[in-house]
Amino acid sequence: MPLVHLPLTALALTLTIESTAAMGAWRSGTNACYGIRNIGTEDIQVVRIKSAENPQLWYEGALWIRAESDLPHAERPKPGSTLSFGGSCYRSDTGHQVPEAVTVSWQTLPSPGDKAYSGEAVGPYRASIRSRVPSKVLDLARRDGYNLELSLTAGDVPIYFNWQLVYRGPGRNSRQTGVAQETYLCIGGDSFEKLNISKWTTSQRGTVPVWPHCMLP
Repeated sequence: MPLVHLPLTALALTLTIESTAAMGAWRSGTNACYGIRNIGTEDIQVVRIKSAENPQLWYEGALWIRAESDLPHAERPKPGSTLSFGGSCYRSDTGHQVPEAVTVSWQTLPSPGDKAYSGEAVGPYRASIRSRVPSKVLDLARRDGYNLELSLTAGDVPIYFNWQLVYRGPGRNSRQTGVAQETYLCIGGDSFEKLNISKWTTSQRGTVPVWPHCMLP
């Protein structure tokens, strides 16, 4: 069979298509979810995670989040007590970008007999987030199937920020089983920085590598 010489532009396009099919499409935005957890000892209301640069833009919120414990946060086991992944999610094909910083605010419960949602305003507290996520993790979260999940806390200070990278998509055996693969690739943030551990094990996630000990694709 004679050799076929492709123009460089056509060759580059072919390689891009093959790479995309093998690795998942790259997008200009980021697949990201924003979750929030009440680590205080009292219920809180009107909870908001907003852009620090544009207060009109908010990423997650709740009218009411119950307190999970009457123990001060310092007396609870970490890091599990600071994590709340999930929440509001944004897709990379929309161009969504993880902001450099967000603010976290909430209200205390109103006194008995007072108008609903009229409690004392607390915050906003600023938290840097984008610069605290490794660039390799941010890059992977641009690809189909990879999701960056961000978790912040409310109800008490300081504000804890944590993150995890998850892959949910076709796996080696997905064609045979019809079940998508779910792999927790890496986790990090405030709750892990002083633990000096390379992996973290829970019943939900199994064993997850802790940054910087993650073997990323």
